Amino acid sequence: MQEICCPDHCHFAGGRGFGRFLTGRRTVFNHLHYICTLKGYFMKLSIAGIAWLLLCLNASAQVSLYEPFYPKNKPAAILQQIDIQQDSRIGTLLQNHIEQNKRKEGTEGYRVEIFFSSGSRSREEAMRKKTEFLKNFPGETAYMSFQSPNFKVRVGDCRTRSEALKLKGRISGHYPNAFIVPDMIQFPKLYSDRKSNE
Repeated sequence: MQEICCPDHCHFAGGRGFGRFLTGRRTVFNHLHYICTLKGYFMKLSIAGIAWLLLCLNASAQVSLYEPFYPKNKPAAILQQIDIQQDSRIGTLLQNHIEQNKRKEGTEGYRVEIFFSSGSRSREEAMRKKTEFLKNFPGETAYMSFQSPNFKVRVGDCRTRSEALKLKGRISGHYPNAFIVPDMIQFPKLYSDRKSNE
């Protein structure tokens, strides 16, 4: 008769070698093996469940961090409750700053100059260059100006020099002699302005 002893499970039945006395009794060891297999399965299942629970808790914690601390429809009510103590001259300075910015009709930035000339037909050439540029690059802006004795065509409204370098790189195939100049640029369009105009 075959000896039945599972080394992993003999400690349940009294230690190694106890199975020698239970020859032919497969059912005891089969049941022990089945119980241990189930125990391992439930152990793996519980570990996977705990990991899933921790992942869900982590995700919900990240979402709740970005929720505002005030009710969504009442931020203005909270701001009205704040009492700010400041010198009265600060308000006057702020108003003066706003008025100066309104008079500027723009902000400091950069443009790319693609044409300048002071010849007898320079105005017509500048108009032609501006029209040509707008046809080749419809998403960009172009401005023609006169600074004695030159008519100039400058393009783009770049807030930084790196934006101007990118624009110059894009148009360099058509205008290889273009160069970057500091200039007063138009204020950038706000998203709400674009949406209301459409």
